Amino acid sequence: MMAKCPVCYTEYIEGQVKYCSTCGWDLSSYLTTFAGQVPEAFLEKAQAKLGWSRQMWARLQSTLSELQLQVEIGYEARAQLQAQISQLKTQLQHLQEERQSLKPSDLSDEIYYIDEPPLQSSIGVNYTKLRELVGAGKWKEADEETVVILINKNVENFPCEDLYIINQLWAKYSIGRFGFSLQKRIWNQCEHDAYQFGDRVGWRRGDSWLNYSELTFNNNAVLGHLPSWRGVWRGQRGKSSGALFFSRLEACKL
Repeated sequence: MMAKCPVCYTEYIEGQVKYCSTCGWDLSSYLTTFAGQVPEAFLEKAQAKLGWSRQMWARLQSTLSELQLQVEIGYEARAQLQAQISQLKTQLQHLQEERQSLKPSDLSDEIYYIDEPPLQSSIGVNYTKLRELVGAGKWKEADEETVVILINKNVENFPCEDLYIINQLWAKYSIGRFGFSLQKRIWNQCEHDAYQFGDRVGWRRGDSWLNYSELTFNNNAVLGHLPSWRGVWRGQRGKSSGALFFSRLEACKL
């Protein structure tokens, strides 16, 4: 005959088991077995014990349910985190491959073996200050000096001799990390896409062009980050003037 545990209501075959297989309740002490055969005080005490056991069992089940829910949430969060980590690893691998493809040693032998160019400007520019700044690794000041040289000139007609001097100074003293010729190679790899180029050289973040103050003026900057020639490349206008600038570099064979 089937009966139910008075605490957790698990079914069992009466007379074949002594303790509940689920909660461990002593089934031989089930009150109806002794009804009318024991003192009333004993029955009340047993009834109180049964009531307390039922409450404890209910609390235990509630606690287990909460723990199970937390475990399930934890598994979901862990799965999401693992997916994000996997995605980041993939992105990092792509960036490393991209960076590897742009190693200075792979770009050109001339990067590492550059003689300092004669500072003979065809338009009367004194490049001594720029040489001192890049030689001292003062990249922000050097960038500002480069902008001063470029800003008031017609990009399409800027002398090749002077572009060569600026490029060689940047390339020599950055050990191939910066310079116009490097930027032109990246521009060509980006198939002349201004926004992709901006992403590659670190001039954009997300969908926005960085302000000048947000640029990186140290050796941790990505390849081709400098010179920024701010004022030549700015927003939508920058896309057009940038294309003109690279066309000029191409014409000057930089």
